[in-house]
This record gives sequence, structure tokens and C-alpha cells, in this order.
Amino acid sequence: PFRFGTILRGTIEILSMRQVSLVIAAQAFAFAILFTTLSTSQLVFAQSFDAADSFPYWYAVIAVVSGTASFLNAKIVVRMGMRRVITLAFRTQIAISAAVCVITYFDLILGTALFALYILWLITLFAMAGLTLGNLNALGMEPLGHLAGLGASVIGSIATVGAVIVAIPIGLTFDGTPTPLAIGVLVACVIALGIMTLLGPTPKEQDTL
Repeated sequence: PFRFGTILRGTIEILSMRQVSLVIAAQAFAFAILFTTLSTSQLVFAQSFDAADSFPYWYAVIAVVSGTASFLNAKIVVRMGMRRVITLAFRTQIAISAAVCVITYFDLILGTALFALYILWLITLFAMAGLTLGNLNALGMEPLGHLAGLGASVIGSIATVGAVIVAIPIGLTFDGTPTPLAIGVLVACVIALGIMTLLGPTPKEQDTL
């Protein structure tokens, strides 16, 4: 029923569940990575690579290629479980973003090679979204069958607001290069992975480890 008291009690119940609260936190950092990437990529194309005119075409390529991650997720999530897929995606991105941080900070590669690296990195970032966001949402909804509608609203709204709060300071560090974004992504992934570690596997998943 759409009554304030009912909604308030339901929201309190939802947020009192450890699994749901941890998933919301992890999802906020995953969304923050996506928001920051979307808000700074065009600026990087224009200021770092002088490629503002070709930006829409490159982004189309990035979207098509990274979109295959959703199909990959559909194939592996049943066998591996949501937690393991999410954790593996964060761990992989930590390694990739750490390498990008080092390469861009110390100017180890420049010009066309750096542009290619940036394109490949963006593909991995959007692919990570395909492997984490849907799974995180489903993971948060697991214990909320009796509060599914309200649960989806609470999880989505809090995670989105939290993501904006995280993404704003990362975006404000933009200096015309990919380095601040890479550092922000790295930190966000480390925190998200830490949250997933706190969440731990389900008993069924634990039996397969």
C-alpha cells in the first residue's frame, strides 16, 4: 500500500539487512565508475587526443564491443554465481586500472599508442559494468521477495545518489589527461572489492570454492 508508515517500515527493514546494505554500497561505487567515465571521456578525447570530432564514432565502437560482456555474464553467472563474477570483474579492473595509472602518470607511452590504450581501457570499464551492475542488483533483491517493488526503488535510488556523491570529486580532479580518472576508478574498485569481501559467498558458492 502507498502509505507513508508502510513505506517507512519497509525501508527500515530493507536497510537493516546486511546483504542489501553492502550491495547498495558496492553498487554505488560501480555506478560512480560508470558516471565518472561518461562525464569525462569526451573531455579526454578533446583535450588529451584532439579527437573531439571522432568521439561519437569511437564511443559507438566501445559500446558495441563492451556490450558483449552482458552476453558473457549470461553464460557464466549460472555456473560461477553472482558474487564470484562481480568479485572477478573488480579484481581484473583493479589490475588494469593500476597499469593505466602507471603508464599515464609516467608517460610510458604517448600518441597513438596511448590513445589505443585508452580505448581498450574504456571497453574494459563498460564491460565491467555489464558484469557487475545487473548482478549486484539481483544480489540485493535476493532477500526481498516480499518487498520487491520497494526494494528495487530503495536500492536503485540510494545507490544512484551515492554514486553521484562519489563521482563528483573524481570528476573535479580532471586535468585533461586520463590519469585522474584511472586513479579514481582504481580506488573505487578497491573499495567495492573490499565490500564484496565483507559480503562473502553464499553457502552454495562456498561449497564450490
